[in-house]
Amino acid sequence: MRIALLISKLLRRIPGRPIVPLTNPKDFSVPDTLDIQGTQVDYWSALDLARASANDGNEDNALSIIGTLCARFPDNDPAYNLQIEIVARRDLEQAEVLAQKALERFPQGVWTWDIAARIAEQSGNDVKAFARWKTLSEFARDHQRAPIAMMHILSRHNRTDLIHTMSLTGAADLATPAFTGQDYLIPKDLQLTPTRLRRVLVVGSCLTSGFPWVIKNSHTPADADFMLLNNVAAMPTPPHAVSDYDMQVIQIPLRAVIPDSTYTNLRYDRPDEYTVAFEAACDRLSMILNEYMALNRSHGLMTFVMNFLTPQQNPTGRALPRYDLRNMAYFVERLNEHLASEVSAHTNSYLVDIERIAGNIGRSRLQDDVLWVMSHGTPLVDGDFEHDQGRLEGLRRATEYYPVDSHIFDQTIWSEIVAIYRSAQQTDSVKMVLVDLDDTLWRGVLADNGGTHTEGWPAGFVEALAFLKKRGIILGIVSKNTEARVTELWPYAHFGLDQFATKRINWQSKAENINEILSEVNLLPKSVVYIDDNPVERDVVKTNFPEMRVIGSNPYMWRRLLLWAPETQVATITAESANRSEMIKAQAVRETQRKIMPRSEFLATLGIEVSVIRIDATDHPKFARAFELLNKTNQFNTTGVRWTFAEAEAYMATGGAFYALEVKDMHTAYGLTGVLCASGDEISQFAMSCRVIGLDVEIAAVALVLEALRQRGADSVSASVIETNANLLSRDIWVKTGFTGAEGQFTSHAPVVIPPHIKVVVSA
Repeated sequence: MRIALLISKLLRRIPGRPIVPLTNPKDFSVPDTLDIQGTQVDYWSALDLARASANDGNEDNALSIIGTLCARFPDNDPAYNLQIEIVARRDLEQAEVLAQKALERFPQGVWTWDIAARIAEQSGNDVKAFARWKTLSEFARDHQRAPIAMMHILSRHNRTDLIHTMSLTGAADLATPAFTGQDYLIPKDLQLTPTRLRRVLVVGSCLTSGFPWVIKNSHTPADADFMLLNNVAAMPTPPHAVSDYDMQVIQIPLRAVIPDSTYTNLRYDRPDEYTVAFEAACDRLSMILNEYMALNRSHGLMTFVMNFLTPQQNPTGRALPRYDLRNMAYFVERLNEHLASEVSAHTNSYLVDIERIAGNIGRSRLQDDVLWVMSHGTPLVDGDFEHDQGRLEGLRRATEYYPVDSHIFDQTIWSEIVAIYRSAQQTDSVKMVLVDLDDTLWRGVLADNGGTHTEGWPAGFVEALAFLKKRGIILGIVSKNTEARVTELWPYAHFGLDQFATKRINWQSKAENINEILSEVNLLPKSVVYIDDNPVERDVVKTNFPEMRVIGSNPYMWRRLLLWAPETQVATITAESANRSEMIKAQAVRETQRKIMPRSEFLATLGIEVSVIRIDATDHPKFARAFELLNKTNQFNTTGVRWTFAEAEAYMATGGAFYALEVKDMHTAYGLTGVLCASGDEISQFAMSCRVIGLDVEIAAVALVLEALRQRGADSVSASVIETNANLLSRDIWVKTGFTGAEGQFTSHAPVVIPPHIKVVVSA
C-alpha cells in the first residue's frame, strides 16, 4: 500500500521542472582515435570492443576499455551507460551507485535515465524506478519504454486504477497505446507458469552482438553467449557445452547473401540477369544456413532463424512493377520464402518472422532505408555519427531526424522466440474453450430479440474459434438458454452448432454443466478457457475451478487473445488434432451406449482395433504427434516427464524408441492416442490420451510392447511411476498388467493377455 501511495503521488507533475530537450549532439565531444591494447581505434569502435568483450565473458577487459573512454571523454555518456550495464551483472548495488552518479553528470541523457530506471527495477525499488521512468517520460515524450514500464509497475502492485490516473494527469501523456510491441503481439493473459531457460546461443553478425544483453535483461531472462559469424564462416565450438543450451538463435546477414555491388550492377533491361542473381543468392543462403545449422544437425539443438527485413520502397521507383525481381523489395521477399523452406527442412527448427514484427511496430520508426545500402538490412543506428562532425554545417544524430524504436523491436523478437518455444513445448496449453452465448457469441439476447447483430467482433470471435478447432482445440458451449430456441435462431450459417464438440444449453448451474463436460472429455480445469460476459457467472466458475482460465469482460480482446497467445498454438497440426472434435462427439455417443448395457457386452460391440508402431527416429512420420502427446498429456502419464527434441533424439540414438498406440472403433478413428517410451529392458514412460480411457486399450498396448522388447532380448522388463498432481489415472497401470513391485518401481516377468474385445492390426 505504501508503494502504491508513493507512486500515486509521483503521478502529479513535478513542479518547476522544465521540459528539457534531448542532448544536443553539437555539445557531444568528437572523439579522435585512442590506443586500445596497442590498436588505434575510434570512440565507437572501442565501445563495440568493450561490449564484445563483455558478451564473451571478459568483463574485466571490457571495464578497462570503458575506464579509458570515460577518462578521455568525460562528457560522452555511452561509455558510462555500458559501464553500468556490465557492473549490474555482478553487483546491482554498485550499479545503482554508478547510475546515480551518471544521472547527475548527464541530466538530459535519455539512455542514462533508461538504464538507471531498469537498475532500480532489478533492485526491487519500484518507487525509485517509477520516479525515473516518469522523469524520462516528461522530457523524452517519444521514448515509448517509459510509459510502458510505468504501467507494468502499477500492474505489479495491483493499481491498474492508477493507469487511468496517468491519462488524467498527463504523466505519460498516453503517448503509448494500451498494447504495443511484445504486449500486443504476444498476449500473456493465458500464461500460468513462467518460462525457465538456462542458456541461449546467439549466432550472427555484429548486428546481433547486443542481443545477448536483450535476453539477459528481458522478462524471460537467460544466460546468453554470442558467436560472431559472417559469410560462410565455419561454425566454431560454442563457449559452453551444447547440452548447456536450450536453444540457438541465428541471424544471417543479408550482405552475405547479396553482396553490396551484386544487385546494383544488374541491367534493368535484362530481366534474366535478375533471375540468375536470385538463384545464386538462394544458393549462397542455403550454403550459409547449412553451416550455421551444424549444432542442430549434430545435437538436435532447438534453433530459431531470423528472416530478412525487406526494403520499404521499390528503389527503382514506386510506379514500376511491384512483383518483379528487379524490385529489390520483392527480391528479398522471395529470399525469405526460400529461407523459410530451408529452415522447415531441418528438424526442431523454426523461422522467426522479424519482417512481420517490423511491420507491426512500424518500419518508419525502425528500419534503415535512408542511409546504408539496402543489403545492410538493419534498424537505423548512429554508429558512424562521429565521422560526420567535420562538416561546415553540423549534423544531429540520424535517429533524431528519424526516431527509432529498435529497443522495442529487439524485445519483441525475443518475446516471439519465447512464444514459439512455449507453443512447441506445449507449456500451459489450452485444450478446450467453453463459451457462453448471449452477449458472448453474439450481441444481446437472441431468444428475446429473435435475432442479433453479429457484424464486427462477434463474427471475428466466431472465426477465431474456427481456427482454434483447426488446431485441435475442443470447442464447447455452456449457456443458460433453451436449446431448441437457440437451434432455431442460430445466426451463423457458415459455422453451425455441430462445430461444437460438447454443449450444455439448459438452465442448470454453469459450474455443474462444466463439471459434467470435464468428466465427459477427461480434461483438467487448467486445460480449459471459459468465456462469459456475465461477471457473476465468471466468479462462480472461477470459485469452483480455481485453475481454469476465465475471461469475458472485454470482447475487443478475445479474438487477439485466442489467436495469438502461445498457449492456444501448436508447432504442428496433425490428423489427430484436426479430427479432435469429431472424436469427442464419438466418445459422447459411446458413453451413452455404455450406460444402457453391461460393460463386457458394450465393449464387444465397439469393434476396437489397435496398432502399435515403433518410432526410432525423429524423422519418422508419426514422431511429431507422439512428441506432442508426451508433452501435453497429464492425467494418464506415468511420470509426467516433458521431453525436449534433443532429449528425444539422444534417446533414440542410444537404442530407445517411442511405441505409438493407434486406436479405432466403430464410431471413429482416434488416431495416435498413446506412447510408451522403451529402451532395452525398461519402459520409462507411458502417456495416453484420456479419449480412449475405459476401452482397455492400455492393456493391449503394454502387452504388445512387452512382446516387442522380449523379441529384442529382454528377459524381464522394468517400469516406474512418478506421482504428480494430475496422473491418478495411470498409477495402477503396471499392477493392472501383472507387474510386481512397490514404491513406484515395478517388474514384469510374464506376458500380458490382450483383452478379447480388442483386435490387433499392427504389432511393433
